[in-house]
Amino acid sequence: MRGFSVLELIVVLGVAAILASVAYTRFVEPQGMQLRAEVEELRWLLRQAQRLSLVKNRAVCVTVQTERLSLRLATAPGPVGTCDVDAIGTDGRPYALTATGGLTAVPTTFRYRPDDGRPEPAPVNVSLAAGYGVRVQRYTGYVE
Repeated sequence: MRGFSVLELIVVLGVAAILASVAYTRFVEPQGMQLRAEVEELRWLLRQAQRLSLVKNRAVCVTVQTERLSLRLATAPGPVGTCDVDAIGTDGRPYALTATGGLTAVPTTFRYRPDDGRPEPAPVNVSLAAGYGVRVQRYTGYVE
């Protein structure tokens, strides 16, 4: 007897359907994947800003422009310093995000307090295009 059984054909078709659904989102909607990646990178940068303020005991100012986010560090310790130096990562580059996938934001500026990691003014809502948004909680600084 030659050929495939019905069960083998059904399993192969099921695996092909799963692979096709994954490939669809990767190849047909690459813009959507890029937007989601930029939103996640934005959240990561906001979390890094809070950590940086607590570790360095300096205020960290977050500036959100239409297609760019940057972090600046206060040179003086404590919560009242002016943010006048770019925050530099461990790789020697400044903490910044420049949107390349079409992500746009409503400009805003806020700072993380070094004594408790809370944002001020709080809470912070970063409104993004395509229905995305990022919120920084008032009391904990949690980024959601």
